Amino acid sequence: MTRGDVDLADVARAAVPTPELIRALVRDEVDADARSTFTESALTALQTLRERCLELEPPSVISNNPSSSRPRALVEPVEDAPARVLELSSTALALAACASHGRTSSRDVPGWSSEALADAADATFEACVSAAHASMAFRELATREFMDTLRAPGAEGGFGADAEVADARAIVASRQMRWCVDASTQAMDVSDVLDVALTCVLRAMDYPHSGVRANGARAASVIARRRGEEGFPAEVLLDASRSLLVGAVEDVWPHALETACMLTPIVENDEDFRKTFDKALDTACLRGLDVAYARPLLDIFPDFTRSAGVRVVAHLSRLLPLLCSYLHAVKDDIAIDAAKLIAIVIENSWPRMHAHCASMWPHAKRAYAEADGRSAKRCDELRLVIRGIVELLQLAAGKEFTRVWSADLDVPEHARELVAFLESLPEEREFKTSIVVA
Repeated sequence: MTRGDVDLADVARAAVPTPELIRALVRDEVDADARSTFTESALTALQTLRERCLELEPPSVISNNPSSSRPRALVEPVEDAPARVLELSSTALALAACASHGRTSSRDVPGWSSEALADAADATFEACVSAAHASMAFRELATREFMDTLRAPGAEGGFGADAEVADARAIVASRQMRWCVDASTQAMDVSDVLDVALTCVLRAMDYPHSGVRANGARAASVIARRRGEEGFPAEVLLDASRSLLVGAVEDVWPHALETACMLTPIVENDEDFRKTFDKALDTACLRGLDVAYARPLLDIFPDFTRSAGVRVVAHLSRLLPLLCSYLHAVKDDIAIDAAKLIAIVIENSWPRMHAHCASMWPHAKRAYAEADGRSAKRCDELRLVIRGIVELLQLAAGKEFTRVWSADLDVPEHARELVAFLESLPEEREFKTSIVVA
């Protein structure tokens, strides 16, 4: 590297948060002065990179040959760590600086950054890096920096024995990687991104720290959404995403669930559907009415249930009680969307509903009565969907369901309208469905 390149490399590093700052954020012990100093330094660095963008060295051919004039690591390692970092082009370092603060397609900003830094990073990326240069620079980072940084603490070749420092570096690197995957998949073919990114993504998804796993899960969901038709490693990402569902924290849960439910129908294997349902329901049932877990499931499971078809039957004993509990949620949208998902579940498993209609009726009448305590609009919306549910149950279970509700002498006043609705239905009607029953 020339002197100018080294200077720009140092400028780029000034925009990347140090392990000390990340550790303070994790512990909720951020010093206001330290954060202000970093923000000012990062803003200045990004502005300098933007102004000197024509001086950036184009990405080099990737080489693992050691260099006697290696620059310091992008995120400084502990003092006694072995010198493992290889030379990176100034373009790659500028890309990593932008990746530390830039917005992803979900428009989120990392906890160490700010809206002002995100604006500066986005503008710097546009000014500094052409699409071709970004692609090459991402390859450099993925094969040199991210791979080593995302090693779990204590792993062979990791950065020292200090697990907190290793975690702090991995949190930054995984966020940079996620941003790069997001940006690259918009400019490159996904298969080209996967050539270098897949191992990094999988390593992040398997990292001990939940913040790193969350970034890995988000990168995986981006890749899954933008996947190509051929040569896509669906099984590999599916297994990794499904593993993340077990005991998932709320930052990991929605992205792991989305990826697993998106990729299971691609693999289209009965056993994979079973595993995805089991892992998802294990965690969702454990979390009960926690909105952070209920909301993603209600967003993702409708399409997944339709894809599963009659395969959902094997999971009714756990899925239906969970959804029925959601009917009584305080939040209107949770209750209404749970009712809509119950209707989808019934449509895809209607021949087996006679075994579940008795347990569902108490929830239906209670939710119908409780709707009176919601706003007029939301009350009407929820009751309309519940009427649809009991109508489907009547069609699916027939006389068995009739025996349940007609013998019920404990119907709340606000639910008597629901009984009247059931009484008004014809005794026998054809059940019209597009579901093919095996």
